[in-house]
Amino acid sequence: MISRTFRARAALLYALLLATAAPAAVRAQAGPNLAPQGASGATTASLSLADRIDAILARPANRRADWGIEVRELATGRLLYSRNAGRLFIPASNLKLLVTSTAAHHLAPDYRYRTTVYATGPVRDGVLQGDVVLYGRGDPLISDRGGRRRTGAWEELADSLLAAGVHRVAGGVVADDSYFEPAHLRPDWKPSDLRWWYAAPVGALGYNDNAVQTRSGEFAAVPNGAEYAGGSFRDVLESRGIALDRHDVRVVTDPARTDTAASLGSHWSDPLPEVIAPILLNSQNWIAETLLKTVGREVRGVGSWDAGIAVERDFLTRVVGIDSADFRLRDGSGLSANNGVTPRAFVQLLGYVARTPEMSVVRASLPVSGREGSLKTRLTDLPGRVWAKTGYIGGVDSLSGYVTTWDGRTVIFSIIANRSGQTSGRMKAGIDDVVRAIAASPAQ
Repeated sequence: MISRTFRARAALLYALLLATAAPAAVRAQAGPNLAPQGASGATTASLSLADRIDAILARPANRRADWGIEVRELATGRLLYSRNAGRLFIPASNLKLLVTSTAAHHLAPDYRYRTTVYATGPVRDGVLQGDVVLYGRGDPLISDRGGRRRTGAWEELADSLLAAGVHRVAGGVVADDSYFEPAHLRPDWKPSDLRWWYAAPVGALGYNDNAVQTRSGEFAAVPNGAEYAGGSFRDVLESRGIALDRHDVRVVTDPARTDTAASLGSHWSDPLPEVIAPILLNSQNWIAETLLKTVGREVRGVGSWDAGIAVERDFLTRVVGIDSADFRLRDGSGLSANNGVTPRAFVQLLGYVARTPEMSVVRASLPVSGREGSLKTRLTDLPGRVWAKTGYIGGVDSLSGYVTTWDGRTVIFSIIANRSGQTSGRMKAGIDDVVRAIAASPAQ
């Protein structure tokens, strides 16, 4: 079931977006006064939006950065501001808008992942005469995320073995990682990133975001996600009273391994909205990369980065109508500095997301200013009025989404700063001030 929270957030944002199409007189009656505090209408109108944004970007802390910005009114599509909007910029985690929108287009809202246990031999007198195979199909939610029991999926599968009469395994646990490609890391991810949770290896079988907490409290990536998952499953089997004759976990990547094995049970994940939510709300890289491979497998039959990117490219050009020259894709999360997207492409995509009912899962999962996700502590003076995806990697800050102006209009924006030479905090402050300027701008 899709959570009530998701449905409520989807309905709220969709209502806000639809409200922009109403006559101005109706919008004025529809909600509270949204005029910025300390600014009168005369003051707001005294400078054009372009003048105010240009003044913000001319500040000493901002002038060294390369800025790409596009701002459009949702209801009319009218261009309100543009700076380098047709140039490719490194987008950081704003790139996650692409993979989540692509997934929402191709996968049903009730799409679920399946993880299965197979037996490579018969069960006789309570003994499985062979190995128990843990076969992953990319489920990124086997963790304690969202209040789940961290080993809940393994416990469910262990109970399936017990229900089949298995109390001992003559072999051991085989972790089958063959549903996705063998490559688990992108070659252009920085080597210094690879030890950390945000660059965890991406395979078909993983567990707990493929990360472990270190003694110092930081989270480190595990070197082999399938082995990590298999070891955790083995421990649960033993805790349930199922003995294994072989303790080590063997990882296989041969798809033929389970062709003749008998299924003993499956675990089904929560539906697609629960996968997309952490990608956009909290910018979870590993889930984004897993979703990209999932799209590749479901649409093109290959669970690889190349296949997933090909599906993204087709969606963006053929469905959304974005020029293929407006993006260059290397991964799903935005971790690679070799990704490139123009601000106008983001604005075009967000316009499509706003008017397309099947994109409600994307709209409802965006961070909200002063309230939820990665915008919870940002733009708190505009509570609930900014729904946008944040982004950061070294030298890059970005924010793309929607803002409700003081007179009730919804405006789409994409703001990207590259090569700033400043701390991320300073660049975020500049970006947020641009959003405030948009929010304070009257209809033109």
